[in-house]
Amino acid sequence: MSDENEQMEEIYNNFENSEAVLTGDEVNRIEERWGGRAGGISRRSGLASLARSGKELLENIGTDRGAAVALATVSELTKSYAEDLRLLADLMDHASIRTRLALVNREDMEAVISEAKSSIS
Repeated sequence: MSDENEQMEEIYNNFENSEAVLTGDEVNRIEERWGGRAGGISRRSGLASLARSGKELLENIGTDRGAAVALATVSELTKSYAEDLRLLADLMDHASIRTRLALVNREDMEAVISEAKSSIS
């Protein structure tokens, strides 16, 4: 077996034996914070997959093509959602930098920022 195949086998075995990434309570807390926002189906589907062990995911798709297609759909939805979130995060970083630059000429800039931080905490 080649080194690449051995690495893939190890990755697969680690996945198969992996525990759930999130608990049901953690999924619920995330949904409470993010619920009602765009991407809800993608987010909930992705979070639900993280609440299952690797073995559970593998068992669900073993012989059921419909379950396999559904899992592939979750994969595609969550990939697209993650890309959208990364784009949004980049835009928000850009907005943060631009608005911070707008404050640069204020002598009390640090105090203004401090006050702003305390108002949203």
